[in-house]
Amino acid sequence: MLYCVGRYHPPSGENGDLPPGYDLTNAELREIGALDGVPITLEHTGVASAVSLLMQSGKHVEGYNVGVVLDTLCKDNISQVPVGVCLDVSSCDSGYYVLYGIDTTEWPVLKTLLPHMTGISLSHMSYGGKLIPLELSLCVRPARPGCYQLYTSADYVDALQYMRSKYSDVNPDMSDGPSEIEQILARLTDADQKIISARFETMVKEIQRQRADAQKAMSEAEELRKTQSSGNTQLLRWGLKNIEQQLPDEVKTTFNCAPDQLMPELSSNDPEAVRRAVDRLICACSHQMMQMSSQQQSTEPRQSRKRTRSVSPAAPVEPAPAVTAAPAPVEQQSNADLLREAMANTFGPFNS
Repeated sequence: MLYCVGRYHPPSGENGDLPPGYDLTNAELREIGALDGVPITLEHTGVASAVSLLMQSGKHVEGYNVGVVLDTLCKDNISQVPVGVCLDVSSCDSGYYVLYGIDTTEWPVLKTLLPHMTGISLSHMSYGGKLIPLELSLCVRPARPGCYQLYTSADYVDALQYMRSKYSDVNPDMSDGPSEIEQILARLTDADQKIISARFETMVKEIQRQRADAQKAMSEAEELRKTQSSGNTQLLRWGLKNIEQQLPDEVKTTFNCAPDQLMPELSSNDPEAVRRAVDRLICACSHQMMQMSSQQQSTEPRQSRKRTRSVSPAAPVEPAPAVTAAPAPVEQQSNADLLREAMANTFGPFNS
């Protein structure tokens, strides 16, 4: 979820040259009231159809019901889908502001669209002798000049604090007096008010602590991911270098596998460069293993296809004297053997 703050109406009288119904007075804005539950749409798509269906069915026309109908209409036309909802409003000398939530989890494509649709346009109508808000639309160019998105955050509290700190001078015309919470607090004794204030302070501190812990955990996880990625890369480079050292010089020259040719590509952040280096090294190893297999086959004695001569049963066969074989000397491993071992340790069993 993404939480946004934007101006949905400039100060009354600022756009007096607009057609009737666009430059609302303070009294009309007070009549529209808070925009709680009013759906967020894209370029006003589907709003006219939703209002028409509500009136035909005899249902009450209001922002929440408009959103319910749009949820049904979008099954046939996805552009009519409501992508969010209004949560809170505020006002000051510079205009009227709204806090709204955008469902970027259900619609991730909105992260790409929002930078290009920063305009905010409020739709309303007269229904039952009263001005009713229908929807708040995200658009490229708003109908009322100066109505744009101003702030975005993934944290609702951050967005609310931003709107309250920047645009918290509530116009008297938009307020009928103290809020219900303020009225309840005013009826409490000083001792009870202190208890509630202390409780709220404790809750805020706990939220801040949990937020700090979550941020720390995210940072540690990111550092661990980077460390693991670096370790895996270094291990891979070590294995490839170990194989490269066992290749003959002529094979390195043929396949461009010399250290000064491989290491710059293996150290690069370009995946294509690393892939090309690994491909050349694998080709060189395959070539060398085929050479080793060919040499091994050429040195093995050929078996005779002739049938062995039968031994006459009349001639007794003397048993050959037992010969105790001397222990074979330990042979020094050749480059071919080292290459075979390096390939097996790096890429798994290798069958020639």
